[in-house]
Amino acid sequence: MAARVAYIADSDSGGEKNVKQLRDGGAKQEQIAYLGSKGAGLCVEDFVAKDVYVAAVNHELAQRWRGVQIKATEVPSRGRSNALKNWCRKKRDLDGKVVNVYRVNVAQRILDRREDGIVAPGQRRRLQQLDAKLTSIFEKATHLLGATTES
Repeated sequence: MAARVAYIADSDSGGEKNVKQLRDGGAKQEQIAYLGSKGAGLCVEDFVAKDVYVAAVNHELAQRWRGVQIKATEVPSRGRSNALKNWCRKKRDLDGKVVNVYRVNVAQRILDRREDGIVAPGQRRRLQQLDAKLTSIFEKATHLLGATTES
């Protein structure tokens, strides 16, 4: 590992699929950091304060789907991405169309509120651990690159 590259993977089944693709493409295991611990079942949406996430999803729903809103009680603290997909599959708008929410649009709505504080209070420690892991990956790569250029 000489390049200063790190990958952040969800610690759910989708994240595992992405890690397999990364590894098949040549990424080294030590370049990969998981959201939470490997197998914890977390996705990036789980790190967002629930009220911010629900508001962002409902904003997106209001743009495209008449009469459809998600309740905070329908949003789990873990596995939100898959939970939202499953929720959408079961929902129809007033015209009977299947509901779909684009994650990138929800992410933008979340970022629109970043000044309000968007991190779920219970996830701050995990984000600090992720930061430490990424710092370690970059420091190791920097050390190896320095050793390579000195030779």
